[in-house]
Amino acid sequence: DQFGNALVADTANNRVQRFTTGGVSDKQWGAPQDVSEYWFGGRLPWYAAGGMAKDAAGAFMNPVDLELIPGKDGDAFMVLDAAGRLQIFDAEGNGEIGWALAVDDQVQAKVGGEGYLAYLPKKDLIVAIIGNDAVVYGRDSEKLGQFVIKDGTPNAVLAGKDNRLYMAFGSEV
Repeated sequence: DQFGNALVADTANNRVQRFTTGGVSDKQWGAPQDVSEYWFGGRLPWYAAGGMAKDAAGAFMNPVDLELIPGKDGDAFMVLDAAGRLQIFDAEGNGEIGWALAVDDQVQAKVGGEGYLAYLPKKDLIVAIIGNDAVVYGRDSEKLGQFVIKDGTPNAVLAGKDNRLYMAFGSEV
């Protein structure tokens, strides 16, 4: 964020953590520490998790991506989880709004990811990607567009300072 902290989508622990510039976890969001059995849409034998997977507001079911939303008084952030939910939090970490994505695909557990968020600040738009489905939203959850990524599922997604969306497919951008 603009203060040098790192925010991390902690997938297996069903939480988001903030680390200070000194590397200390000083804040976390999600359900309280518990034993969980939910993993990417399926059930597994229990495992100790940082938090139980929950679909309530402010909780997560395997968060897969996190994107900052720059602000004057601090950076807000949004989180995409494996259940296909997008939640937006203000600069203090309070939940503002959340909704389920309008896509048919589900995030699969594998290296390289299949769920991405990008924020285009000049247009105040959110692009949420699951698999090769991309949906464009306003910050109020209004769906503004949708498209299929013809090259398949990207390995990385980034919103550039030029307000363009960049996607990596292997070694190609």
